[in-house]
Amino acid sequence: MRALRSVDSARSDRDVELQVAPPTRLATYLRGGAVDFETDQEIADELYASHRAGVEAFQAVSAKVYAFVERAVRHLTDEVGIRQYLVMGASTSGQTNVHEMAQATAPEARAVYVLFDPLMLVYAHRLGRGTPGMTAYVRARMSDVDRVISRARGTLDLTRPVGLVMPANLAYVRKPERAAELVRRYLRPLAPGSHLVATHHASDLLVEEVAPVYRRIAELAAQRQAWEVAPRSRGEIEALLPKLELLDPGVVPVERWRPADGDTEKPIKVAVHAWVARKR
Repeated sequence: MRALRSVDSARSDRDVELQVAPPTRLATYLRGGAVDFETDQEIADELYASHRAGVEAFQAVSAKVYAFVERAVRHLTDEVGIRQYLVMGASTSGQTNVHEMAQATAPEARAVYVLFDPLMLVYAHRLGRGTPGMTAYVRARMSDVDRVISRARGTLDLTRPVGLVMPANLAYVRKPERAAELVRRYLRPLAPGSHLVATHHASDLLVEEVAPVYRRIAELAAQRQAWEVAPRSRGEIEALLPKLELLDPGVVPVERWRPADGDTEKPIKVAVHAWVARKR
């Protein structure tokens, strides 16, 4: 594999996690992407077996979260006027990425993606080659806030509003005070009018259906084969956002955040909450 040169120089391949299946690689495998190892396939198959609907349940989560992010980004771009995004993760399986969603109506839109797995970084870098100067990639973990913000300044103007996109990331932070701290630290250097777009595994939706999945994830995490997940209720999520202004309809099941068809009465299919919040 060739060495990658981007905003951030690649570190040693020894940093690649081969015995643990990170959520990004699991999601890529689920969508049919090319970045996966035998570990990813084995863990993914075990998780599919833990839900009575099998792989279709996980595909539904991926599809619903993706559709929400697209709706939220297009709202911020078209209605709020945001032209720059800081994104935790990236799609590496051919789906439209955040900068492409925004550039559909605002060609000047920019984005910086944060990825920690060097293999995921390589594939994301290839997807962004069509927009030189408009996208960048930082190799870091979400907890490396200072590093991320420092590198992001090379592409984004932090004196102007930024859309901070965190799809499911906070669910992998076990302690709620730590999750709240990460939200504060990322938003602190961003201009007023910046927005947080996020989803979170839910502990109060489809409880009986997803309980076996969460139990299996906990078992795999204890064996150091997967990342631990901390699902939270709507109230617990709102507690992470005390100083932010939630856009209507607030923290809701991901399918009910301003659905394209306007229908909020359909049965909930996935146990994921979503929200968009504004920094005053």
